[in-house]
Amino acid sequence: MPPDLRGKVALITGVGRVGQIGHAVARGFGRAGAQLVIADVNAAGLADRAKELTAEGLAVHAVAGDLTTPDAAHRAVAEAGGRFGGLDVVVNVAGG
Repeated sequence: MPPDLRGKVALITGVGRVGQIGHAVARGFGRAGAQLVIADVNAAGLADRAKELTAEGLAVHAVAGDLTTPDAAHRAVAEAGGRFGGLDVVVNVAGG
């Protein structure tokens, strides 16, 4: 039985490319009920993934930026709090 992540907020990095681990992790967390903050340095790919996941009925907020830098990482966490009221899980798939 998959975990029940309803009411949880997950920040997942490295989500900009189809078929990559970050993309699959985001989809899995979303399907388990988590609200998603997805991040990637590839802004165009990230926007496409956000549209795709939203079309599946998932709650998604995208944050473009290089999450290997402290400023971008802090911004992603702040946006998670601003959009969904907090942050429960971080899955860092972004390289660097």
